[in-house]
Order: sequence, then C-alpha cells, then structure tokens
Amino acid sequence: MQEFARDTYVIACGQGYFDAGKLPGGRQALVGVQLPNLMVLLFSAEGDFLAAHTIPIASSDRSSIGDRAQQVVLEWEEASGFQPVTIRVKPFFLDELWIGIRDLPEHYQDVIDNPDDFEPYRKDELLEDIREWNRSGSFVFYWTEDYYMSIDGEVESS
Repeated sequence: MQEFARDTYVIACGQGYFDAGKLPGGRQALVGVQLPNLMVLLFSAEGDFLAAHTIPIASSDRSSIGDRAQQVVLEWEEASGFQPVTIRVKPFFLDELWIGIRDLPEHYQDVIDNPDDFEPYRKDELLEDIREWNRSGSFVFYWTEDYYMSIDGEVESS
C-alpha cells in the first residue's frame, strides 16, 4: 500500500489554533503562535511555500507571553492587510519548526514503513483504517502538535 498523496491541501480560516488567509498582492499566509513567537508562513497564490517568519512576542511585566500572544496576532493581521479566507497550499514540512503537512498520521505511516513490526491482525486493522483515511481525503497538519484535518481543511481532532 502506498501513501496517499495529492497536489494541494485546503486549510480553512477561523480554526482557532492558527489562521489562514490572504495578503495584499495575492500571497497566502498561515499565522499562529508557537510560543514564544508569532509564526507567519507565506505561500504563493499557487500554494508554493515561500518563507517562514518568526516574530518574538514581547510581554510587559504585567502580562505573560500567553496573554500577549493573541494581541500580537491581531496587530500583525491588521498591519499586514491579512484577510481571513480558506487557502490551498502545496505539501511542505519545516522540520526545525514542526510545522507542515503529512498525508498520514505517524502511526499509520509506521505500519506502511515497518509492516513486519505488527501482528497480522493489527496490521490488517491499520491498513483498513488507512484505506478509510485515504478515501475521506483527511491529512495531518502539524503546528506544534498534530491536527487531523478533513478534506475541507477543518480541524477534526488533535
């Protein structure tokens, strides 16, 4: 069984964990907190990954970084002209930041990569789960943790 792959992935805006949208000029962006920083990932209008920007979140003596983080996101979005919309991006993965897209969760990929490590009944169960995962169009979006995403780019679980 081969890993399911596609050309682009939909990421919906308004998820609450990170935000998707467009910038003036047509570039797409993913924006969110990865403490102690604000992370901004830029993509071309066609969905190609362009750059990742790390913006430190400074806090005053009276507020914690966590308290300040959401305000920094809103300030950046307003200053940049960010418009929340659903975006479509091509596969990417930034190992050093643990941000990106994978077609399968790690435990599914493990059974594909190492099938002999599993009891036959468990391997069969997992392979059936993988077939269902692929049929549904789900994928994994990593942003500090793993989010299981629907084909429509909505977070289904984390």
